[in-house]
Amino acid sequence: MKKTLLSLLLTSAAWAEPSWTVVSPAFPVDAPEGQWIELEVKGPAGRTPNLQTSRATLPVVEARPGVYRARFQPANGDVTLDGQNLGSCRSHSGLLGVFEVSKDKAVLRTGPTSDYDRLTPVSRGVRLEAVERQGDYLRLQNPSGWLRLSEGTLLGPEASLGNGLLTLIRVSEPDNRIRLTLGSPCAWQVRQDVENRKIWLDLPGVASATFHTAYAQNAKTIPDIRLHPLGEKGTSVEIPLRQRLWGYHLNWAGDTLEFTPSPAPKIDPKHPLRGLRVTVDAGHGGSDSGTVGLDLHVKESALNLEVARALRGELQKAGAVVTMTRDGDHQLTPDTAPAEAELGARAEVGVRSHAQLFISVHHNARPEVKDGRVAHGTHIYYYQPASRGLAQAIAAPLARAIGEPSYQHFWRSFGVIRQPEMPAVLVECNFLSNPRLEKGMLHDPAYPRKAARGILEGIQRFLVRDM
Repeated sequence: MKKTLLSLLLTSAAWAEPSWTVVSPAFPVDAPEGQWIELEVKGPAGRTPNLQTSRATLPVVEARPGVYRARFQPANGDVTLDGQNLGSCRSHSGLLGVFEVSKDKAVLRTGPTSDYDRLTPVSRGVRLEAVERQGDYLRLQNPSGWLRLSEGTLLGPEASLGNGLLTLIRVSEPDNRIRLTLGSPCAWQVRQDVENRKIWLDLPGVASATFHTAYAQNAKTIPDIRLHPLGEKGTSVEIPLRQRLWGYHLNWAGDTLEFTPSPAPKIDPKHPLRGLRVTVDAGHGGSDSGTVGLDLHVKESALNLEVARALRGELQKAGAVVTMTRDGDHQLTPDTAPAEAELGARAEVGVRSHAQLFISVHHNARPEVKDGRVAHGTHIYYYQPASRGLAQAIAAPLARAIGEPSYQHFWRSFGVIRQPEMPAVLVECNFLSNPRLEKGMLHDPAYPRKAARGILEGIQRFLVRDM
């Protein structure tokens, strides 16, 4: 019996070479000699591919259906998978080069894609040692992290790092700004000890040639600043505070790094919110509706705005001065702008308005429909250590106000709450993906006010703590 054209097509399709999708690393790769590279690819289940480097054919393991993993050391040549060229993989000894940042505030991350958490901004002109490349990212050291190649220029390994030298520390009044004269831009990292009211400003690769700090006569917030060695050739500046740690602002002015601690607000225990500046952010908006309810199709952006407006009203009644990031169904940036730009614009509203607290209102969802339909719980997120107490203080009162038995607070690197100037939290009131909760929130006209009053109670608890 002759095969039909259809059967021939089906047979050839069944035996066609599978197409493999690389999860990690991004190619090209240029890594130090001897370093192991972890490869993960996706493809058809049950068809273990053949991994070939310029050195050897390597075993590949199916970690779970359709997901394959292998380890290999870089060699100077291409890497192929069943004949499919993944890209070049090279090795080097010593440094890959010296990377000079050309962007005003480049973002150092924990891994080689924008999906990884942020570590710290790096200013224009800073030079760092590059030790590895994966795709469009470089792994740097002192401080360690990954930067996008487009955020600077990769120079040769013989290029000078141009590390600064700390020659003078001045503390001015009335803002208690600390000015560190460093000679040239350098990388920095901030560590915060909220309980002991201390901040460490780490300057990797910066030696110290100063032996005293010049204080203005009325600089009362900053007591004795101390210097400590950091690694082989770095300096850690210990900054103790006489006030509650509230936040800080950092910027470059020529060859001087300016560090300004945010003044903690003066709280009246009977009226803790009186005169307090608060920015309230209604999450999403415009073309970004956020999550959508599974049954009644309630848009998260609309519900966020209702709760945010109710929160504004409660805060104003308590005497606070409130700024909204949005008071309508719109975004702050054009629809074509990346999500990161929109989140940054919202955070900047709080910074420009000199807010002393920042609250971003959201409603949660689970991506898996089955789990999402039963998920529930109040989740509060923070990023800066000084914001943890605010997240913790809001969780229980909010859950109690809306009748939710479960509540938690978490650390997350969300772009809208990364600003260090003030305590900032992202509030997920409850799960909109749960049809029972969606119906309750939609049909209860008092829900926005209940949620707002719960958040308000948490803010008040946070403000009077440690008084």
